[in-house]
Parts: sequence; C-alpha cells; structure tokens
Amino acid sequence: MSSSKCAPMPDLRCDWSDLLTAECAHCRKLDLDTSPATGVARWFLASYAGRCAHCGKSFEVGDRIGRTFDDQYVCSTCDLT
Repeated sequence: MSSSKCAPMPDLRCDWSDLLTAECAHCRKLDLDTSPATGVARWFLASYAGRCAHCGKSFEVGDRIGRTFDDQYVCSTCDLT
C-alpha cells in the first residue's frame, strides 16, 4: 500500500484505504488522531475481589471498579480519565 496522499476523485478507490476517495480521510487530507485510547472504558461494580492494576490496592465484591481500554481493572481512586 502506498503512503502518498491521493486526490479525491468520484468513483475511484484509495490505494491505501480501499474506500472511495470522496469518503477517505486519507485522500481528503484530514488529520485524524490514531493514538490508542487511554483511560477507563467503563465503570461497574466488581463481581469478584481483585487488585487494581494501577496502584495495587485491593477491591472487594460490590466496589466500583473500571475496565481500561487495554483490559486492566482499576479501583475508583485511580480514575485514569
């Protein structure tokens, strides 16, 4: 795949994304943030006791914990957002 930018043209496909060039962010020269998501994806009550992946503090069943985008569990004190 080519890393050069192409010009938007109707009914043509981008060599890099295979989208129509009129719909392709690459061809439309849009700057997109492609960095991985960080922080907590969602909060919920713990079903099991465990340990925070960030600070090491223990949490018990029923404590509010979060699951991060990289599949770690963190305590409510370590709000990484």
